[in-house]
Amino acid sequence: MKKAVEESRTPLVKGAIYLRVSMDPKMLEASVELQNEDTRALAAREGIEVVSEYREVLSAFKKRKVTLPSGEVVYRVIRPAFQAMLADLKS
Repeated sequence: MKKAVEESRTPLVKGAIYLRVSMDPKMLEASVELQNEDTRALAAREGIEVVSEYREVLSAFKKRKVTLPSGEVVYRVIRPAFQAMLADLKS
């Protein structure tokens, strides 16, 4: 009886998943798929409804030159999916 109640409960929390690989020279995205499976399983166990997924398959070693508001030039990793996730969170 308890199991049936647990399976039918409505998620109380909505969440998003951010998946990222730091290095994938063969572009297989295998680690991202494993993260996806693990994260969705955790969300299901915790009663979290996954409503968005943000996937980043860029290498952390690919940096771009960025000019800060102060005028200082630095190298930063640009992660478009992460920035999109933050923008969605703010809205």
